[in-house]
Amino acid sequence: MKDSHQTIGVFVRPTHYQNPLFEELERAKEWVLKLLEDEGFESFMIDSLDGAKDARLIEKADAFLCLGGDGTILGALRMTHSYNKPCFGVRIGNLGFLSTVELNGLKDFLQDLKHNRIKLEEHLALEGRIGKTSFYAINEIVIAKKKALGVLDIKAYVGHTPFNTYKGDGLIIATPLGSTAYNLSAHGPIVHALSQSYILTPLCDFSLTQRPLVLGAEFCLNFCTHEDALVVIDGQATYDLKANQP
Repeated sequence: MKDSHQTIGVFVRPTHYQNPLFEELERAKEWVLKLLEDEGFESFMIDSLDGAKDARLIEKADAFLCLGGDGTILGALRMTHSYNKPCFGVRIGNLGFLSTVELNGLKDFLQDLKHNRIKLEEHLALEGRIGKTSFYAINEIVIAKKKALGVLDIKAYVGHTPFNTYKGDGLIIATPLGSTAYNLSAHGPIVHALSQSYILTPLCDFSLTQRPLVLGAEFCLNFCTHEDALVVIDGQATYDLKANQP
């Protein structure tokens, strides 16, 4: 078989046993593995979102199927982003905005994949760094205050040049794909999913003039807070940001 996609890694959310759809996911997992075998693909399961732990498996795969909803897909995309391999979401559950295919359409999809009839899209992701810790975000990076009360001051820089100061509950830095996620709930603008830009949307800003801003992806931004804060990645991973830490 001379195909570009011969080995498929299958992601299942590592806490899927806690999911109300657990039984459906279990049945779907076994069905998908059998279908892949019948269609001539090699396959293996990845049931964690630990990129270091599963690095060899990720390198082995030519493409990935993500069984579940958007949360599973976001975790898998962050984990595989640096490997530049396609991920396809198979919708199981309620929220499937990022899904590629429904479960009942997977057989036809695999036929298209096998014969190179799938058109791939490349979406902008964010790369962030706190000290020596680096990470990717598919939807957004949120800088948020730790305390329930008070105002968080966030100083923004383009490179090392002061750009703006935000005073409020925090700041969303969203990708085009994430413009319809948390950014939209915070009244940020929707941009085309394939555009090369990102969005800065203040959270409950203590100002009459601050508005969301769309910037070109060529800009490198730095942020600094006057007190300890939280950095939240795609609503899933959380990092501590110390006061005055670049």
